[in-house]
Amino acid sequence: MKRLTILARRRRGYLLGSLAALLVAAAVAVGSGASFNATSATAANTMVAGNLTASNDHSGSAVLSAVGMVPGNTVTGSCGITNTGNVAASFTLNKGNIVDTPGVNGGTFSAELQVLIQDVTIPASPVTKYTGSIGAMGSIDCGVYGAGATKNYKFTVTFPDGGAPGTASTGDNAFQGTTFSVRYDWTAVAGS
Repeated sequence: MKRLTILARRRRGYLLGSLAALLVAAAVAVGSGASFNATSATAANTMVAGNLTASNDHSGSAVLSAVGMVPGNTVTGSCGITNTGNVAASFTLNKGNIVDTPGVNGGTFSAELQVLIQDVTIPASPVTKYTGSIGAMGSIDCGVYGAGATKNYKFTVTFPDGGAPGTASTGDNAFQGTTFSVRYDWTAVAGS
């Protein structure tokens, strides 16, 4: 019987030892902070800057020219401006590179010549953007052009007829031989 008792004790010892090992493993698992985990990610988020470019159908050439103007003459020209970029932009029109050379009687055209600038993108409904002397023209707001949009402008320049001059060198005679040139610049700005 002693032998049976020793075997039973050994089995109980193994059983108790195995049970104690399981309890220690369970305590370690609970005490280690193990829990369920899951992650989810989006695809790469990419940012690309837009491109802002502009073109005109008169690049490198004049919108209008006149030689031998006399009082009462009018000359017209037109120009198309396109936002060739892929972002919307605000456009403005400015005058630049004015060369105003007086004639023999001292008159200069910058204050005398009158210009009418119209947005004729919708021909049946022209919109006046500026009217007045070329010299007094400031920056003109031409609005926002969407990507790929084109707007068309008409320029009408008039040499006003001041009537019969009082002398050979006054009135309209003051402008004999006068030369004048001006460049028109469109500027585009994107963003806020």
